Amino acid sequence: MHIHRQLLLVVGIIGIICFPLSAVLAVEGENTHPNLGTGSAEILPAQYTFVYGNGDKFQAHNWMKTGYVGGVEEFEEHYVAPQDINVWIEGRGILDEDPSVTRNDYLGSLEVEKKDLGFLKVEFKEFPKYYDTMGGVYHRFTLLDHSNLGRDLELDIGTLIIEAGLTVEEWPEIEFEYEREFKDGDKSRLTWTSAVEGGLTRKIGPSWQEIHETVHAFTIKAKHDIKQYTVKGEQHWEFIESENKRYEKNLGTTAATKFYNIQTQNPEAAFMSSTIGVERWYLKEKAYSSGFYRYARVKNSEQENLREYDEFLSPRSFTNNAENKFNARADNHMDMHTLVANLMGNPWSWLALNTKLKTELKRSRGNSTYPSDLSANGLAGVPDGLIDYTILSDNHNRTFRNGQGFSVRFKKIPRTALYTEFDIEETRNWLTENRWFTVQQVAPTSTNDVFNRRTVIDMVRGAGTVGGDFSPIRYINSTAQVRYRYDNVSYDDKRESVATGTAKSAFFDEMDTETIEFNTRTTLRVVKWLQPSFRFIARDVDYMTRTEGEAQMQSSLLLNDYIYDLTFMPLPELIMTGSFAREQLATKTPAGGNLTAPLPGFDADVNTWLFSTSYIPRENVTLTGTVSVSRADNFNDYAATGIPLGADFNRITVILGVKWNLNKDVTIEPEYGYYQYAANPHADAGSYYAHVAGLEVSVAWG
Repeated sequence: MHIHRQLLLVVGIIGIICFPLSAVLAVEGENTHPNLGTGSAEILPAQYTFVYGNGDKFQAHNWMKTGYVGGVEEFEEHYVAPQDINVWIEGRGILDEDPSVTRNDYLGSLEVEKKDLGFLKVEFKEFPKYYDTMGGVYHRFTLLDHSNLGRDLELDIGTLIIEAGLTVEEWPEIEFEYEREFKDGDKSRLTWTSAVEGGLTRKIGPSWQEIHETVHAFTIKAKHDIKQYTVKGEQHWEFIESENKRYEKNLGTTAATKFYNIQTQNPEAAFMSSTIGVERWYLKEKAYSSGFYRYARVKNSEQENLREYDEFLSPRSFTNNAENKFNARADNHMDMHTLVANLMGNPWSWLALNTKLKTELKRSRGNSTYPSDLSANGLAGVPDGLIDYTILSDNHNRTFRNGQGFSVRFKKIPRTALYTEFDIEETRNWLTENRWFTVQQVAPTSTNDVFNRRTVIDMVRGAGTVGGDFSPIRYINSTAQVRYRYDNVSYDDKRESVATGTAKSAFFDEMDTETIEFNTRTTLRVVKWLQPSFRFIARDVDYMTRTEGEAQMQSSLLLNDYIYDLTFMPLPELIMTGSFAREQLATKTPAGGNLTAPLPGFDADVNTWLFSTSYIPRENVTLTGTVSVSRADNFNDYAATGIPLGADFNRITVILGVKWNLNKDVTIEPEYGYYQYAANPHADAGSYYAHVAGLEVSVAWG
């Protein structure tokens, strides 16, 4: 019954919007009939998804709700009111079996515009995002090889935007914008918890977090032409509030290993920025220059509680360093000044030059308190609710940044377009950190959190891109691009506290990241009915870290994508496309060379085959079909030393549909889909297969 009420709600909202607008358009004059304008609607009377297996993973993979969904997939209408007032309406409302009408997929937009006067736009959008409820897999466990949260994870994300502006000729253009963003629901986290069986611990337990976040943003923009210059200004305010609660349930076969860590976080932030600038075109719009200044201020604070509980949610302290932190708080303030300049020139139609400069000064200061409660006697047991000690910190940060960029576009060579871009940024960061503790009852068992340091951090970041588009002959088109990026961070410790046997306040000396990317695509158009193409994408990332007294460490990530596409049209009414993609992804870390417990790198090689076809047996009937198959075979059983994490699965998707045009305004489209995910049980859990059947009706008017 509640499904029918929800459908009536969606239809009613659209009707409420449309009725007064159509009535307004029914004015006296030559035509006294309402002007219904032009528009279309795509209605989904019913779609049902039958899932056998893990429905949560199906929803996360396909962004599709299990069970029944229905409503209006898309609604569009355009009116022209008297005095040349244009009105656009868009809407969407997809409902499911959830009795709450606030947790569904909605879109509503209304825009009214009159030329040389102004505009008003209101838009609301909300959609759900689904998450997997499974953790990891350790197949050597007999009781805890994998686990499920046993609850649905859905995060609803939405925005409300109101824009209004004046566009009167020879007046300053003024625009006001209000935006409200929100997130409400639950999502999975990647901080997997401990599962203990037979004295062995593996991090495979799933965790999740409640999120209630709201953002309010206000913006005022102004633009006005003064002689040959355009002056722009913007004032922006943003306020963020969030209430989050993270649940981490540790799994085990004994009472001592089955416990919860629950963390509540309440961050708040206020952001303000003021921007003013001027721009101008010269030499018959062949040259352009601009300069802008921006001031920004951020004030944010966060309150946090971190607690340990036993399996019955009674407060406990399971270790000497138990996670029982009460009313922790952090406050931060930041001020930032930014200057940017841009110079662009088009001396000839085949050459474009662009230069940009940026200077930024940022100052920030932060402090925090971290009260801790161990237990009644300072050892593992039941916390007494009294603070034993408090860790305090005070940080100062001053950053000065310069950036330069240059780009060229060259099209003088026939059938060729070349481009290049270079960017470089230099940053110096003066960082001072001080951390200490005060004792209320019992001193901390570890003094690793007590330190002070003053470090000067120098960062150099550069990126260069060279690419082009080539058509040496009419039948061939190729694109190619090479991009190189280099990040270097060096640390110069001016002052640091005396190191102990277990703690050192400043030990990083250098960290480098080097990235090389290459991609190319070639397409052949020898005949109209056959068009093959090939794409290749490569990305090689190398990481280097160097610490005091240790050898430098090297890690790497290598990605290669090979994609073959073929479009075949043997008949005017038949189109077939095929594609094969091979993705090779490998990550290597120094852990692979560990003599005690070597851990191999992570591999995720995936092969995907895709075939689709469209056939028109009759003028008003179109048959469509799509088949997708993905295969990954990367399981590497090193369970004796770690958790096998290589991707290993088979995934199949089949979608069949019919599009039947009853007339030029009405179309009926039934569709069937089959989805399958079969995982290697030694590497993953949550296999499923699903059948999806739906009917869509499209109506157009005007």
